[in-house]
Parts: sequence; C-alpha cells; structure tokens
Amino acid sequence: GFFGVLDGVNVWRKNKQVPAYYSFAHVLCAYVLNRVISYNDPEPYRLASALDGAVQRTVQNGYKGSSTVLLGAIDRKTGILSSLSIGDSIFIILRDNNIYFRLPSQEIGFNSPLQVGHHPQSSVASKHALSCQIQLLPGDIVIAGSDGLWDNLDEDSFTEALDLASEVWNSDSGFDIRQKGASVLGENLVSSACRNSTNANIRTPWSVAASREYEKKIRGGKPDDVTALVLKI
Repeated sequence: GFFGVLDGVNVWRKNKQVPAYYSFAHVLCAYVLNRVISYNDPEPYRLASALDGAVQRTVQNGYKGSSTVLLGAIDRKTGILSSLSIGDSIFIILRDNNIYFRLPSQEIGFNSPLQVGHHPQSSVASKHALSCQIQLLPGDIVIAGSDGLWDNLDEDSFTEALDLASEVWNSDSGFDIRQKGASVLGENLVSSACRNSTNANIRTPWSVAASREYEKKIRGGKPDDVTALVLKI
C-alpha cells in the first residue's frame, strides 16, 4: 500500500504573481497519486521518478507554488517500509510504546524546508530527496504528518495519545478495530497540535528551535495547518 503527505509552502501567499499557490500542492498530489499507482513499485527510485514526473507536469500546466513531499510504500509481503521525502513532512515509527524511528527533516535554514515547485531553487527528487527503507514489525504504528504536527507536539505527546488508542486496540482484534484505534490516535494528535499552535505560553518543538535560532527565549506554538496519517501494522 502507498501513502503520502504533501504540504503547500505558504511563502508565496504575499507574492501577487502566485495568486493561488495552494493549488500547486493539490494538483501535484493528484499527479503523484496517478503515477505511483501506475508504477505500482515501492522502490524509492520509482517513487522519485513518479514525483519528478508529477512536478514537471504540474509546472508545465501553469501551476505556481511549492510543496514539501513525503511518499511511502509498504510491501505487504516483506513488511518493508520504503519512503521518499523532500522537506519537513516526515514520519515516525512507534514500537513498544516508544519512538523507534524518526525520519529526519530536510531544511536549508530555520523554518525553510527543501521543497519542489515552479521556482529555480526547486529540489529534484532524483537528486535531493531522502530515501529510506526500514523493516516493520507486527504492532508497529506509523505516524506521518506535515510540519504543523511536529512543530507543536513533543515526543511525550505521542506516547500520551497512544494510551487512548491502545484502549481501543486492546478491546478486540481485527481490521475494523485497528482502523478505529488509528482514527482515535490521529484525531487526538491533530486536536492537540491545533490547540498547542495557538497557545502562546507553552513550550513546543518550534519554540525551542526558534529560541535557539534567535538566541532569546521564545514560547508558544506555531500556527499552521496540521495533517496526520496513522497506520497500525
């Protein structure tokens, strides 16, 4: 199975030459999905080829803007998760109630992720993307999300949210229960991140990074859109 997170970069919102920058990520998502399904190959180099082709088609059709990208594929026979990413849309793997793996984000500076887009500085998947392959085990939980999730939730928030989902998973077994528990976890994470994003008095991963960048104490979350995708293996 395949999954993905594409997050439009809002640096274009003040650029009058890019009036509908948010459309870029929407259209790119459709083109990527079409190519990934057509290729039906989980190998990272094929994901890169699908992304490069989709970006080229989006730009050729006149759409302007940029987006971070995370593409993932899980081989159902081997349980291997393959991923391709550009920017700060990433995923983590929870195993035995702890964060077992965290995909690094790619940034050229504070709050400036690598991105694909219509501009000359656009990254090229086949050259700049981070590829990864990791063996999943039964019971693993994969959480993918945009930067709005990671900027506003610390590691403890994920393990705390996991407790609520575990109550559902421990109540029974089967696909429906796995799906329901994943929904509970995803909704809880998004709600917490959105709540933290507008709280000016808390300590968040974003405020810690901002304090380090500007060499002064900064508190609060980062207002942003938040996307979370949860998979229970």
